[in-house]
Amino acid sequence: MHKTVRTPVANLYRSHTFMSDQVTQALMGERVEILDSQESWFKVRQWDNYESWIHEFYLMDVDDNSADTYFFDRHTSQLICNDGSETYLPFGVELPIVQRDENTVTVTLPWGDWGRCVLPSIQNIENKVEQLILNARKFNGVQYQWGGISTFGCDCSGFVQTIFKSVELELPRDSHQQFDESQRVELQDVTKGDLIFFAENVKIDHVAISLGDSRIIHCSGFVKEESLNPSHSDYNAKLVSKFHAAISVKGLK
Repeated sequence: MHKTVRTPVANLYRSHTFMSDQVTQALMGERVEILDSQESWFKVRQWDNYESWIHEFYLMDVDDNSADTYFFDRHTSQLICNDGSETYLPFGVELPIVQRDENTVTVTLPWGDWGRCVLPSIQNIENKVEQLILNARKFNGVQYQWGGISTFGCDCSGFVQTIFKSVELELPRDSHQQFDESQRVELQDVTKGDLIFFAENVKIDHVAISLGDSRIIHCSGFVKEESLNPSHSDYNAKLVSKFHAAISVKGLK
């Protein structure tokens, strides 16, 4: 059995209580597989095989819809709904398209209503790496939220997962899962779009996206751009001391 997320962002927890840790999130329109239930809670599996618990008020029954979807790639998108109300969606939401023209897109909301959004101006992006970097920079300033994956709040690995998903590359949820030894590259060979991992006592606890030229974008307190080069004014010496490894994700370049 599957259900659909009905809110712009839904929090998911380690156990079936709000007193447990938030571990991740789901976005409006995402389908989750129901694995178990406890009172008003469902244990679910998401598209990345991550399993956690979500309260029933975030969900509704699935309405099969085979229409093409629109990927909302702004920091925040405003939808004007058919009843005149407004809904604001974070980067990463995908919803079925009802109609699209040069200036607007109309999408179906999970409960059957529709919403219309003004399309952003078209940008000529050379390749997938440049698109990834462009999308990552839309998160600049987004506050850190443990378990977050969106422009409404994210953690380091949730930020990375969402950005790679925006260019159709699926990564696991947590930073230690995102590291793949088979894709390892030396730090001096790191280029734009590569992932750089950091560790405490050999345990990976942080991940960043390379911007090239020793620069990174990552979520630590908030999403920011910093440098691993001591000659740069925004050099982060603490991160350099925790460097673990870097990888080049297959399919990006």
